[in-house]
Amino acid sequence: AEYMGLKKSRFSNKIELKLWKEIERSIRPFVKYNGDSGENRLNIYHSSFKEAVIKIYLGEDSSINEWFHNKLAQYFKKCDRLDRKLEEYPFHLAFCGLSEELAAFLCEWECVKEYYSPMFSKELSQLWSQVDATFEKLGKEYYKKSQDVIEESELLMRERIERILVFADVCFQNGQLPFSLDILNLAQDFLDNIDDDKKDLFKAKFSYQKCITYERTLYYEEGSATRNEDKWAESETNMIESYELLIQNKGLISLAGDLANRIAIMYNNRKEDGGNGPKDNLREKAIEYLEKAESAYLKSDEMIGFANCQITRGIIEENVDKKREYFANTERLLGGGGLHVVFGRYCRKRGEFHVSVGEMEQANSYFTKLYHNSLNLYGEQHPETKRAEKLLKSIQ
Repeated sequence: AEYMGLKKSRFSNKIELKLWKEIERSIRPFVKYNGDSGENRLNIYHSSFKEAVIKIYLGEDSSINEWFHNKLAQYFKKCDRLDRKLEEYPFHLAFCGLSEELAAFLCEWECVKEYYSPMFSKELSQLWSQVDATFEKLGKEYYKKSQDVIEESELLMRERIERILVFADVCFQNGQLPFSLDILNLAQDFLDNIDDDKKDLFKAKFSYQKCITYERTLYYEEGSATRNEDKWAESETNMIESYELLIQNKGLISLAGDLANRIAIMYNNRKEDGGNGPKDNLREKAIEYLEKAESAYLKSDEMIGFANCQITRGIIEENVDKKREYFANTERLLGGGGLHVVFGRYCRKRGEFHVSVGEMEQANSYFTKLYHNSLNLYGEQHPETKRAEKLLKSIQ
């Protein structure tokens, strides 16, 4: 078969050095080198030249694009450099619609570890969305991988715990809360029996992950914080105990700040929803843990986390002018924007504030920012993007 009059062998074999030098001299004004100095990767510099290349060699025939991507996938599958493989291989698989191969690659520990981020694993999430837009397959596969890790006797105990926590967190980040909790439950026996100098550290991390997953599960399943006071009382106790574990570990101060901020939000929500206890007392507790969160973030020099606390202050504050002040502080700390989970939360809460005071034009502006932040951060199919889109449509 031929594409654009060129035989496949012309693409699949290396070009002779003499011929390449002639081509390079001809195209030099239109390309630039990037990547490592030893790689000499080429990129098209002029947009008009790029458009011409696409028109002549790729055209409108999708099968040609797919053929090229398939060839590149085969090449990068064998690439020894993990960083280059991560940059290229899964994206070519996604373009070709090779979902099973893509899912298998996204389950390899080296891949998961490199893509993983405690704040949000953007590339990992967006690639999984190409396998299954609901992310249910992600949850199922990482639960199976966690079971395999338990049986992997060659791994140190701490390595098993680390992997299980990462798998659980990725499920959490992508809305697969039942799978996240199931994975964490698999680790319970390990935590009880682990004999390691980092035992307390792992227990604190495990407790944190379980608390935030259970808390979010309650909000999604129960809706209002008042529907099952027993469950919320259990969650409150566990979160406070987990905070005490975290704050005692110097390496986990920022996690302690995050959890304290969540506890503050929990108390404020219970105040708003009519939870057990006097409203003034619940507000005092919210402020108490918010101050602990701010202190933890300042100690760990986490300004993004401190900005997140300013959002919470804006939510808790009852005076409208002070609310505006806290939200303005947040925007200054975040530099006016950025592709970030905290910026998304800020846009949501700032928009909700404007709705509450009847400023619909400003609300629309912040909900639009929220939607675009979610779209670029999570991808079109992610549950958070869907919620942002629904929120924006609700006021239009």
